[in-house]
Amino acid sequence: MKKKQKIQYSNYFSKLTDSLLFIIVSLLPFKQAARTSVLSKQWSHIWHSTKNIEFNENFFVNSQESEEKRGNQRRVFIEFAKKWILNFQESSIQNFILTCSDPGEFLTDIHDIIIFALDHNSKNLTLDFSDPQWDDCDIEEHPAIFDLPSKFYKHQFLESLKLASCKLRMSVFKFGSLKDLSLSWIELRGYDIQTLVNNCPLLESLTLIKCTGMYELEVSNPNSRLKKLVVDRCSFVFNTSISIDGPQLQIFKYSGKVGEFHIEGQKCIQEAELDFGLEEEFERLGDLLSDLLEQLDSAKVLTVDSYLLQVITHGNDPQYCGEGDLETKHLILKTALHANEFPGIKYLLESFTPLEKLTIEIGPLKVLRRYEPRYRFNPEGCWTKNLILYKDIEIDVKEAEVKGFKGTKNELFVLQYLLVLARSMEQMHIYLSREVGEDGSNVETYRQRTVEGVMKFRRSSKTLRISVN
Repeated sequence: MKKKQKIQYSNYFSKLTDSLLFIIVSLLPFKQAARTSVLSKQWSHIWHSTKNIEFNENFFVNSQESEEKRGNQRRVFIEFAKKWILNFQESSIQNFILTCSDPGEFLTDIHDIIIFALDHNSKNLTLDFSDPQWDDCDIEEHPAIFDLPSKFYKHQFLESLKLASCKLRMSVFKFGSLKDLSLSWIELRGYDIQTLVNNCPLLESLTLIKCTGMYELEVSNPNSRLKKLVVDRCSFVFNTSISIDGPQLQIFKYSGKVGEFHIEGQKCIQEAELDFGLEEEFERLGDLLSDLLEQLDSAKVLTVDSYLLQVITHGNDPQYCGEGDLETKHLILKTALHANEFPGIKYLLESFTPLEKLTIEIGPLKVLRRYEPRYRFNPEGCWTKNLILYKDIEIDVKEAEVKGFKGTKNELFVLQYLLVLARSMEQMHIYLSREVGEDGSNVETYRQRTVEGVMKFRRSSKTLRISVN
């Protein structure tokens, strides 16, 4: 039966014209498009007309091999790209991706490959010359070495651009149609980001990953169309300083060290994600975190990490949030549910109300050097024995989900706290961890602990439904 179906499908595709097959193959990723060449004689040349081209050295170079072998493999990769380009007969392409971690030996060839993409009016261009083995902690040690050809700056068809480990000439970086820009492993100076935003009037999304050299990141333009800003593990010359005045900014994601944030026009922000995993100290930083949360009070979706949960109550006024006009409807906590995080969890849960949804993603703890809680906190006493003390406090959450649950004592403490105080909760979804514990515990062990714990807890909501998956 399967052989008959295969013949029928083969006959069906053989009736299609090449022009239709060109469309089909252009909908596939480049690697999958290449595989179609073995389907039949008709398909052998079709993939050479794809509109989505990706030359990725990772398809050729084995990172586990010796440096000499990797060099030979990279030469084969470059020769493949050059030969493929010679056989390409179409007038335009849609997407072009070039990935090469060591371009030094092939600068002329790579320039020619990029010119090919520009000459064929690629709208979406990705050029990545970074090395996956670079250490995130030493981003200053990996300066960009690749100079983009002059013709690149004259290409006005670009709508999406992703550059990694490239030298940029900011004075001529002007793209009138560009909507999506991502820069990584690139040195940025002075007002480079402000220049980018001003010179790209249609820019809607800006992503900065592991960029260096900035004294301050400033994005301020009353006519800016920027809707999304992502700053991921970038290195500042001195202290982190970010100033944003974006009248249409809706999404703000930050990962890095704590610093000074000045976010104007923040009432437009709908989604915010904060990750301070690079930070190791906690002293005197609670105030900065409180100020940042205040500036993001319009975010409907807010994600915070383990660091913030441990430090937020070290501010001068840890009761701030309860008096603010917070509009968060979905609060996401990335937490280890460690005792050091409990004051921050309790603080946020009693502040960000009402919530339509609470998500707890259980992961590793961010260990802080010389950490001392602001006040003594007995997890068992606070979450369980003294719950009666909070009879006037209500955690207004409609739906909760917990991911990576193992049924440990600390996890059950928090679960009980929610069940007792979330009087209006309608649904709770518990997703068990698939990790095998050091003691051999597995998903069935976690299930048994969880079910036994939940059965013992008192529930304030009479309509609550609990699922364990």
